Amino acid sequence: QDSFLERPPEHQPAAPSTAAAMAALLAPCFCRLRLARGRLPRLLRVEAPAPPSGRCARWNSTEAAEFATERPLSERRGVWAERRAARDLRTDRREMNPRQHRERDVANASNGDREFAKATQEERMLCGEIRKLSRQRRWQEALHLLAEKPDSGPFVISAVLDACTKALQQQAAWQLFEDMPVKTAPAFNSMITMQGWLRRAQAAEQLLDRMRQSSIEPDYVTYTAMITVYGAVQEPEKALGVLDVMKAEGQPISLVTYGAAMSACARAGDKEKTWGLFEAMQEVNLAPELNHFNSLIVSCSRSRDEAKALEALALLRSRGLAPDNIMYTALVGCIPVEEPFHQLAVGKAEGILKDMKASAVAPDAHAYNAVLRVAASVGDAGRFDGVLAEMGSGGFQPNQGTALGQAEL
Repeated sequence: QDSFLERPPEHQPAAPSTAAAMAALLAPCFCRLRLARGRLPRLLRVEAPAPPSGRCARWNSTEAAEFATERPLSERRGVWAERRAARDLRTDRREMNPRQHRERDVANASNGDREFAKATQEERMLCGEIRKLSRQRRWQEALHLLAEKPDSGPFVISAVLDACTKALQQQAAWQLFEDMPVKTAPAFNSMITMQGWLRRAQAAEQLLDRMRQSSIEPDYVTYTAMITVYGAVQEPEKALGVLDVMKAEGQPISLVTYGAAMSACARAGDKEKTWGLFEAMQEVNLAPELNHFNSLIVSCSRSRDEAKALEALALLRSRGLAPDNIMYTALVGCIPVEEPFHQLAVGKAEGILKDMKASAVAPDAHAYNAVLRVAASVGDAGRFDGVLAEMGSGGFQPNQGTALGQAEL
């Protein structure tokens, strides 16, 4: 237990005034969490680095290279935090919320859903408030609510733990988890999911072992989280192995599970397996949604198979669906940049931006960064500066993804 709690900090601490104020607020809650030795300020560290700020102008190569190579773990967290923050603001992609899929089929209720049914009305209301804070990454306020209810049951603690994991607050999450008097399936699932975001497959496997040792049987939510973990570390064979275990155990396999498996294969550039899963889900009468088509396109990015990506886009439109900016951004990543195609690459990428605007799909910072990476890959500094200026005129500041493109250029 102390091996988790005594890890050296990886980020700068919060301002002393903030830590002191929060320590006073949270002291009643964490008296039982063995924080008397000064762990509370560490619990409150903000672990997600802020994106770089400044005018939308081309960074000099030295600054960009230093930014792109400095503290790679922090950089990776920052890039993913930016992408997740952009995703959280979206309201048009319902399939991104696994809970909504579970609520559509009561028969497929997870272990956590069944346990939550035993909660009192007061606990349910408190959990609902904590979930709202969790979606907004307001983990400190979730901890404050727990401090006001020191006798809260495992359902409330699990909800607060979920808020900490979603905000990637590792130390707070581990301390809360280790000191839970009764560990629940949702608590294990939240911790496993966080390991996926941090790309720590071994830690996720250890949590799964501990879950079984605690006589808590993994359900389809747990297995889907494990598939996501293996996808994050690009081990598609293990991800598909988990899918096989689910089938052998008779676990329900939902759109979310197929989406996680397709994403795992797509990230590894395995087009054949990604398309095979796409066909398999339709054989069991599951209608693909935007994220499944997005995985088809992403699977073509490593090989720069633009033709296959356009085939997926045409298939999407034939089903009466329209691409969004996430899909357009993935399509940019499929444009070939090697000779003899490099002279046309930037023009194609800029054409996708124009198509987005013509379709009333607003490009975001990630779409511009994708085009910038194409310009950087072919060494076209002039077009890079032009797209960067257009990005600034659209109200988007350079972020960590922009720095990576600048460093490549």
